[in-house]
Amino acid sequence: MSVAGCREPFLALSAGVPRGSVARAEQMFAAFGARVTDPFRDYKYDSARVKIANAALLPSHVWSDTSVWTSATSSRRTLLIGGRFAGGRYRLEAARTVPPPAQATESRHAINLTRLSDDEYAWDTDVPYAIGTVGAVEIGAFVSALFAGAEGRKDQEVRADYLSAAPQIIVVFG
Repeated sequence: MSVAGCREPFLALSAGVPRGSVARAEQMFAAFGARVTDPFRDYKYDSARVKIANAALLPSHVWSDTSVWTSATSSRRTLLIGGRFAGGRYRLEAARTVPPPAQATESRHAINLTRLSDDEYAWDTDVPYAIGTVGAVEIGAFVSALFAGAEGRKDQEVRADYLSAAPQIIVVFG
């Protein structure tokens, strides 16, 4: 077995500098793991998400429901949700304002419904999520190297490499 099989993805996370690359990978995967750890949704968000899902194809059914939205204009409705890991669980809470994520595991969910005409609507969603100090270019390089490193290898070999190189990743993703 050789850690070289999974070395390339970790180097991609640190622009080719080995020092700190595993720590950055573990920070990134810990942030992903936190996002699915015992999620708590406050009442406003939990009920709003169900109403939005039920009205996805008939948005006029939820357009005037003030219990769903955190802000509204004549042409747009918005539901903002702030996410963060606290007290051993991921908390999602609706709020009138939510700053952009600044720390690992923080998120800002914006669900918008725009009225284009009397019977035409457009949904859009934006969810920035902070995963640590790794940038978008490094994430792209990591994913490419991750798939390339597994090509032509058996599952057991790949799992053994990742377990030896970054044990916290295996803890997060099982």
